Amino acid sequence: MSRLGHSAKSTPAQRAEVLRLRSEGRTIRAIAEEVFGHERLRGRVERIVAPKRAAGSGSEYKMPPGVELEDVDFDALTHLELLRLLMDRTLRYWAKTGETPSMNELSKQLDVMQRLYSMESYERTHELTIEPQGPQKSAPAEGNDAFPELKGRKARGRMTDRMP
Repeated sequence: MSRLGHSAKSTPAQRAEVLRLRSEGRTIRAIAEEVFGHERLRGRVERIVAPKRAAGSGSEYKMPPGVELEDVDFDALTHLELLRLLMDRTLRYWAKTGETPSMNELSKQLDVMQRLYSMESYERTHELTIEPQGPQKSAPAEGNDAFPELKGRKARGRMTDRMP
């Protein structure tokens, strides 16, 4: 139970008793009352019976069961395409199985979806606005080639020079 310098609030015997009573089907509040003396301490019981997480596992994405990626050529996909594939397969899995994701999972999925749409929008905008990499036009030698009526006149440097 110790983490980050906090000492455990329950003894190994109390933890074993909590697990034994929970396996018998007792409620969290009843276990807290019996083992710790008051039902207000149900949070201790909940932490003891909660599944243990590996270090750092809170931020790792877990692929839902039934979502296979063996047929995917990862080298041919961009990062955005891979994210889109994972998101679509996760949503399809939830729809097929009827499994109800937790609100936390839904929130994370919506966050990923929003970020993905933003990145895809940026990519589309970037592709539309970049200049082709063909031969570039050189600047006119005499600054007045664009205006035939001004041919022969020398271009001035500043806009204020052109005012009457």
